[in-house]
Amino acid sequence: MRTGGITFRSVIRGLSWRNRAQTGERCLTTLCTSQDWGKALKRGLGDELDLDGMDLLRLDNQLCFALYATTRAITSTYRHKLAPVGLTYPQYLVLLVLWEEDGITLSRIGERLQLDSGTLTPLLKRMEKLDLVRRQRSSEDEREIGIWLEAKGKELRDSVLDARKFVACRLGMSEDEIAALRTDLMEILQRLRSFTEQGEGESPEAEEHARPMPPQKV
Repeated sequence: MRTGGITFRSVIRGLSWRNRAQTGERCLTTLCTSQDWGKALKRGLGDELDLDGMDLLRLDNQLCFALYATTRAITSTYRHKLAPVGLTYPQYLVLLVLWEEDGITLSRIGERLQLDSGTLTPLLKRMEKLDLVRRQRSSEDEREIGIWLEAKGKELRDSVLDARKFVACRLGMSEDEIAALRTDLMEILQRLRSFTEQGEGESPEAEEHARPMPPQKV
């Protein structure tokens, strides 16, 4: 598959996280905590990378764009098979979760799909109007809302399975290749989220500037 001039397999080749040398691991840690980004990279990787500043800003060198373009292409490919059965891609993801765990809470679905309630609640309301799911407040904890599949939602499973096979065929990848790529992508996601949650991306200097100044005596 080619997306915006970048082949899908080129993304796979670029995601060799498990085979990365220890110098790369040290570079990642240093890069995320150092104010001097360029020097941090050079200390970590030495001569392994060409770190010309302009090259780093070339579109063809951006992993983020490759992932972004590929995600859009995959979603569009799914749409060819989901639209005829009346599903959007986000609705398809919700059904995947419920086919695994019917009757789980809204918050649990949000955890699985990494969506906040502000995004998930309107989505579930639309699905309820389509008779795909029903929402029911828990009798044990009124703050929790259980989400249950309706008969129509259960019956779509076979049709959606065809969509999944169609996308795998268009990718030209085996299930083993898909599983390996997914593992790499989830590792990237976990790394990015861990830095966000721990606040590692902000330097001590930035934190110092963010603190309010003490009142000055006049």
